[in-house]
Amino acid sequence: MPIPMILPIALLAASNTFAPDTITWVVDNHGRRAGEMTAVTVGDSLTVRWVYTDRNRGGRVETRYQLARDGSPLGGEQRPVLADGSSGEVSERFEIVGDSVRLTIGGGNPATSARAAGTYIGLRNGTPWESAALARFLLA
Repeated sequence: MPIPMILPIALLAASNTFAPDTITWVVDNHGRRAGEMTAVTVGDSLTVRWVYTDRNRGGRVETRYQLARDGSPLGGEQRPVLADGSSGEVSERFEIVGDSVRLTIGGGNPATSARAAGTYIGLRNGTPWESAALARFLLA
């Protein structure tokens, strides 16, 4: 008796092949919760949400990355996290195409420049994840 097509599809859906991998870091400041950073990886995409408030100041940003097989970013965009928790419009975007980098800030026109071999490309004023990625790059 042939196996119905629904069985392989159900087995694939039940596997962790497409399941997101999520990790959350809690930020404490003087014994109180001041924010958190959550990173969600699905396939070659990474979304990092950073919300931190200390004395009515802090960061509220979400970054989204497309990653290469080695985990290095191929492209990314940054958005503010609005007061209601939703994501705002893209404030910065970069894309690596071959040996070039295309950068767009706000609603401006994209600027393209050559990318030297062995350089790190990332977002400005991003999340602590961005700082850690830069540190990993420099240590390698």
